[in-house]
Amino acid sequence: MKLLIVEDEKYVAFLLEEFLKKMGINNFDIVFSFKEAINILKDKKYDIILADNGLPDGTGLELLKKVKKIDSFATVVFITGSDDSDLLIGLINNGAYAYLKKPIDYSEFEFTVNKSIEYRKLLNENIKLTKEMIKKKEIEKELKLAKEIQENILLKILPNRLNLEMYAISKPAKFVGGDFYDVINISEDEIIFVIGDVSGKGLKSSIAMVMLLSIIRTLVEKRIPLSNILYELNRNLFSSNIKMSATCFIGKLNTKTLSLKYVNAGHEYPLIFRDENIIEVENGDLLLGAVDESRFQEYEVQLLDQDYLFLYTDGISELYEDLEVLKIKIKEFLSKEQNLKNSVLNFLKWDNINNKEIILDDKTILGIKIENILSVKKEASYHLIANTHEILNLKIFLKELFSYLKLNDEDEFNLNFTINELVTNSIQHGYLNGTGIIDMSFKLISKDFLQIKIKDYGIGINKNILKNLNENIIDSAALRGRGIYICKKLTDNFQINVNEGKGTEIIFTKKISR
Repeated sequence: MKLLIVEDEKYVAFLLEEFLKKMGINNFDIVFSFKEAINILKDKKYDIILADNGLPDGTGLELLKKVKKIDSFATVVFITGSDDSDLLIGLINNGAYAYLKKPIDYSEFEFTVNKSIEYRKLLNENIKLTKEMIKKKEIEKELKLAKEIQENILLKILPNRLNLEMYAISKPAKFVGGDFYDVINISEDEIIFVIGDVSGKGLKSSIAMVMLLSIIRTLVEKRIPLSNILYELNRNLFSSNIKMSATCFIGKLNTKTLSLKYVNAGHEYPLIFRDENIIEVENGDLLLGAVDESRFQEYEVQLLDQDYLFLYTDGISELYEDLEVLKIKIKEFLSKEQNLKNSVLNFLKWDNINNKEIILDDKTILGIKIENILSVKKEASYHLIANTHEILNLKIFLKELFSYLKLNDEDEFNLNFTINELVTNSIQHGYLNGTGIIDMSFKLISKDFLQIKIKDYGIGINKNILKNLNENIIDSAALRGRGIYICKKLTDNFQINVNEGKGTEIIFTKKISR
């Protein structure tokens, strides 16, 4: 990745230079004017441009238009001291990726630059996919890459919430497909979920899918209203060279009040299964990419405890002449199983058999069950990808859990420290910062005792470390094992089961005061 800084105030330029070096980024150039920027962009190619919006010899919008003429894929982040919302929205609408406000905060700068790099990497992969389809072997390589990108961008595990059970699955009709889904924690009380379907099948659809999902994630992080998110998706899809359309349903659910705000761009109506009733979540607008400058309206529906929300793409519904048959069958499978995942998988198995495994289109299902599992079964589970970025979602879940249990401050602090220490240990040492899954369970074994299990499937803790888990480790020169020893002291009945090369399971109980 190569970056260009365009900033007329030298002290700001040097501050940005220091920020980039602090992030370990050294491949960048600095220019101090609009004219210099245009000249250097004619000779060199940059992946990301960090530009001042108020250059003396040209405005940010003028620079953006010039840059896009030279390189239509340029990823531009503006730095501005302005609070003019119309100006900032205008920059985004004309193709800017993001903006940073002065004075520049390092953490916000680091976050935005990292997101820009991730976005640019995805964009580069998409460009590569569209250019390299000449020979059969090259096509096969690109298809494989596209499949990996698609599998990586679609969440393998959805972020758990204490009162929500969620499961999603997507089956492309071809090697890759155009269906997409996502669930994003945006606060302790709210999640955003989305499901969509790009027209057509195969490679072209998958490219559009990656583009749309990347834009959604970027705009959600910026707290853009739901209707504006779909407006931007429509604008990008309509103006792109892909020339495709897409359906999309995006919802924002308040996990406390269960109010669901949503916008629907031509997507299949989601279904609410409530007691013996099937309710369609109606209302919607035109699909994406059909008409330029389309506007989208936000609606609201109230969900209730024990509701099932069932979202799907038309690959599920198009084989049924009578949709009532489909609705009744889905309800039947949801009522058979208490586990949402099993309900969805058993329905798909029946659907394949009933339709003689005919796959005419991509099939995607996103299911959400509203139920405080801990209050019903006295136990709850949490699963996460072994990645330090997932710790934030885990913290939201733990806050919900501890709030429900009404723990005192000391117990909450001790459990937070213990769980975060052990999970981080699994990520960094169990998987050596590679990919993997960590399974966790929380069980009330009595009104005063909470049992917690944390299991990874990595290389396993070194048993030599476990031999020295005593008070002497605090003063020893060895670094490994101190955290585990502290966790052991903060909890009760602390056990570690190691299966070398296959993972570690840690089980402990904690007497809780409420």
